[in-house]
Amino acid sequence: AVGHPWGVHNAATGGVIIGRSPALPDMPRIRNDWIVADLHLRPGNSGGPMVNTRGQLVGVNTMITGPSVGIAVSVEAVKDFLQQTIGRAAVPSTVTV
Repeated sequence: AVGHPWGVHNAATGGVIIGRSPALPDMPRIRNDWIVADLHLRPGNSGGPMVNTRGQLVGVNTMITGPSVGIAVSVEAVKDFLQQTIGRAAVPSTVTV
C-alpha cells in the first residue's frame, strides 16, 4: 500500500491479503469488492493504491479496521464504477503502478 501517512509522501507498507469479502458490516454487498489485508495502514493511506508484487493495482485503500488490518476496494469494483460513470472506452484493462 502506498500513501502519505502523517505527511510522509509516497510511504509504502507491505502486508498479506487475508481474503476477499462480498460484504463488510454497514457496507454495500457487491461481488467480492472488499480486499482484507494484514498490513499497517495509517491515516493518509486512504485513497492510495494497493499493489501486488508486480506493481499491478489490486485495490484502493479505503479504511483501517485495526492496527494490522486494512480494507481496500477491489480494482474490479473501481473499474466497474468508472465504466458506469465515464464509459468503457476510457478505462484501461490493466493498471501498473
